[in-house]
Amino acid sequence: MTIEDIENYIIRYNLNSGSRKAEIIDQRMYLYAYLFHIHNLSLAKTGAMFSYTNNKGKLVVKDHATVRHALRKADYVQHEERFIENTERLNSQLRFVIPPYKEEQFPTSEKFEVCLSLGKERFVEFMKAQNDIVIYDFLWDIMTVTAKKEHEKTIHNNSKYKQKK
Repeated sequence: MTIEDIENYIIRYNLNSGSRKAEIIDQRMYLYAYLFHIHNLSLAKTGAMFSYTNNKGKLVVKDHATVRHALRKADYVQHEERFIENTERLNSQLRFVIPPYKEEQFPTSEKFEVCLSLGKERFVEFMKAQNDIVIYDFLWDIMTVTAKKEHEKTIHNNSKYKQKK
């Protein structure tokens, strides 16, 4: 099934709605997994395919968190009788076993830096628990950052001295 066929299926069976019926949810979950694992669509693009207009005329898009939750749940639910019955039509058209969703397999582009303050005793405990490579990297970072700051400070002080003359 191509992506266009899947879009037609979504519209034909009203899967792009806000319905919370088990039959609709299970079919959505099956298609989320199929689009994500087989067609390699991102979570956001997969969710966007199921967007709909609510009764107030506002566009509602299934966001990446909704799709991620469904992918996590699909691995466990796919062997239940209710899920098999609700996705029988889809399963006959798209033979597919839902693989487990592993977040570490799909790294995010966001990087987070964590900063914390430790007292002297806690810092010593932390450093004792680390291996030598971590300690050497930490000391190297301190030395290079300090050297850079000292160099910039020297340049800054010398430029002030030259301006006064």
